[in-house]
Amino acid sequence: MKNLRIDSEIGQAIETELIKVCRLHGEFREGKRSLKSRNQAIGHCKRRIETWLTDGLASGTDSLSKLCENLLNEFECLCAFTKVKGMEPTNTLAERNLRKIVVWRKKSYGTRSDRGKRFVERITSITQTLRRQGKNVLSFIQEAVICHFSHEKPPIICPDLGF
Repeated sequence: MKNLRIDSEIGQAIETELIKVCRLHGEFREGKRSLKSRNQAIGHCKRRIETWLTDGLASGTDSLSKLCENLLNEFECLCAFTKVKGMEPTNTLAERNLRKIVVWRKKSYGTRSDRGKRFVERITSITQTLRRQGKNVLSFIQEAVICHFSHEKPPIICPDLGF
């Protein structure tokens, strides 16, 4: 029972810090806070989060210890938004982009095969990427099919990344 209380305390403390991080980033995005001020304040939050994760690793239940270990191992990746301009700390945009796919899957009962799943994953990824770039999806798919049957190199979605 004691460990569950510790887990709860650690979880609540981490949640509080993460809420602060999102608020601080929101203030920066809205122009209410400078980049330097945001990064300093988030740096303090990051140190407190790392301390709580270390406490969870040492004092929590087995499941909390494992979670804290995994988060500590990936901590710098989780904080990448502080170093990459335009990156958000949450995945809200990605969730919004996936919403149509989720609704489609529920209405159509998904696919029946792994091949069908792969097709849906790929075609929706291509569609979303091209739409975000302002490109014509149908023209791209038409060109890809023509290239496939004429044994030519397929069109490139992102020249910077080479695919």
